[in-house]
Amino acid sequence: MKIELDDKSIDKIARRIVELQRSGTANDMEMLSTQEAARMLKISTDRIRHLKDKFPHIRVGGANGRLLFYKSGIINYLKQ
Repeated sequence: MKIELDDKSIDKIARRIVELQRSGTANDMEMLSTQEAARMLKISTDRIRHLKDKFPHIRVGGANGRLLFYKSGIINYLKQ
């Protein structure tokens, strides 16, 4: 699978990596697709897209790009 990134997305990812490295949480960077995150939460993909701002995520590929969710954020939510 090929994923194309625009400059804005690359900059956002780079800033997030630096932020995580500084905070010592770089190991928590495993990403989940929308489908994987929805499966973990036992909700539909449409529902997780609607609730995306409740979970740490990035959008890859511009405004209509792919959503990727931080696995650690989904796990933390499930622990609540």
